[in-house]
Amino acid sequence: MSPFPRPPRRAGAAAALLLLPLLLLPSLGPAPAARAQDRPPGEDAAAQARRREERLEALLRELSRELGEVETLRASFVQRKYLEVFEEEVESRGTLALKAPGKLRWEYTSPVKSVLVVNGERAMRERTSRKGETTRRVYSVAEDPVTRVTSAQVFLWARGRFAEAREGYELSLVSEEPLRLRAVPKDERVREVVAAVELTFAAEEAGEAGAGDGDAAKGKPAPRRPRVLTGVALEEPSRARTRVEFRDVERNPELPDELFRVESPR
Repeated sequence: MSPFPRPPRRAGAAAALLLLPLLLLPSLGPAPAARAQDRPPGEDAAAQARRREERLEALLRELSRELGEVETLRASFVQRKYLEVFEEEVESRGTLALKAPGKLRWEYTSPVKSVLVVNGERAMRERTSRKGETTRRVYSVAEDPVTRVTSAQVFLWARGRFAEAREGYELSLVSEEPLRLRAVPKDERVREVVAAVELTFAAEEAGEAGAGDGDAAKGKPAPRRPRVLTGVALEEPSRARTRVEFRDVERNPELPDELFRVESPR
């Protein structure tokens, strides 16, 4: 079971690398246009577009800096996929762990148990059926385009590599609070599979009382906590919709090597 769509064969490997691995949030519409009343007096549409582009650039720089400091990350997730053909929504739950530069663990815990582990150039897929039968496969990442896309895209967005992302996507600002970015694939063949992706970034959840709380008590504004990726939504041309919501996100926790161990079948 993979959270990533398989690219059409004619798109080729280059187009496949543009696909977002997470199949994720409710239906996405076009990025909202600014309302007339939001425009400063006398500002025309061109000036407004320049202002929004300048704001997007500033936010991307800020976000790249914050996410670039993420060396390890751990979170739980809820994935909801609406299947139009069956007119139903399928919910899956699991956990995500990553460690730069190339270790990833994407694990489903329900309704079916499965896990993808990437450790450098090696990967492992393990799946447990509803009957309790477990299958495991160990292979080279280079041999499997879906695995290659999955790991590349997770690190692309979770660590804020937006300059690289722009090689394959047009980025636009949807909202600032919460911060939402919309990414539209440039390649027409890729858009046949993924019409658009919407990414949500929010500050970490408040933890134990710390220095920031003391500042607030003294009347000083507490420093803003750094943002992390908290949601990814996928819009497909078929009108299928997928949303992944990340919860209890931890920046730079200690992660045991055991999480990323790749073992051959016994």
